[in-house]
Amino acid sequence: MGKMGLMKGKRAEREIIRLLQPIVERVYADLGYEDIPLLQRNTLQSHRGGYDIIGLEWLAIEVKHQEQLSVNTWWKQTLRQAAAGQMPTLFYRKNNVKWQVVIRTQVFVGNGFVPIRSTVSMEDYMIYFERRLRWEVSTEK
Repeated sequence: MGKMGLMKGKRAEREIIRLLQPIVERVYADLGYEDIPLLQRNTLQSHRGGYDIIGLEWLAIEVKHQEQLSVNTWWKQTLRQAAAGQMPTLFYRKNNVKWQVVIRTQVFVGNGFVPIRSTVSMEDYMIYFERRLRWEVSTEK
């Protein structure tokens, strides 16, 4: 990837952090925490591997801002980089297009749940993210 592509990727990662961090701050403050996690770019990922944004142990975020969509390849990368117990999450978009978010969900079929990959809007993801974060924080030991 060229220098322009790297800069575009860094800007995209910062944009996602700017969208998610206020929710992190609000949820932790609402629940009475003084230590609030800071979401940040994983600057060691090129040397050690891993996902793009760190700060919440249960979440593994990958961010892609590219004109050529390759969602299947990106999703496989997101799954590989997420550790056991983490929620793999892929944010992607093209220029002048809204963010889309890919997450693992489950649907009920017959007598059990089937895991599937789902793509949701950023607006829907933000609702999910806040509720999931509240649950994660309220169940911390």
